Amino acid sequence: METNEERSIFVTVGTTRFDELVKAVASEQFIKLAISKGYNKMVVQAGKSTFIPEVVNNTQFHTEVYQYKDTLKHDMQEASLIISHGGAGTTLEALTLDKPLIVVINDQLAGNHQTELAYQLQQDQHLIATHFGDLLETVRRLDPSNLKSYQPGNPKLFGEFLDRMMGFDNV
Repeated sequence: METNEERSIFVTVGTTRFDELVKAVASEQFIKLAISKGYNKMVVQAGKSTFIPEVVNNTQFHTEVYQYKDTLKHDMQEASLIISHGGAGTTLEALTLDKPLIVVINDQLAGNHQTELAYQLQQDQHLIATHFGDLLETVRRLDPSNLKSYQPGNPKLFGEFLDRMMGFDNV
């Protein structure tokens, strides 16, 4: 059965340099796997990466590549799958859109807080955390039905708690 439905992958490295992730998704193996999984488009936000992938434009698959945009929201909203570095802002923004998310841990970062966040959110079944060397196998095994929707916290509750603690709730 032929379909013209666009199924796309959005890959982002944020403002960092993460050549390993950009190279991994630009590989012929990854693109063949993406096509076999029913994806027909990939948008790559390459940030400070020195490796900029070639654009693929054929009947089966199309890629777009850019370094920066003011906002990634549109690309995230349009994606069927998001593959991201582990930055907290990007991770939480992707999760609030209720899209399948694979977070690729950047082992090059010193004092990597991204690892802790990604593994906790994986433990809570909101995303899949992996390393760029395991990305192909992670995408191959991906079953979005195993992921739970992320419900963001209510920051207003903390403010109300502080007001009560400081005695401002009766003012």
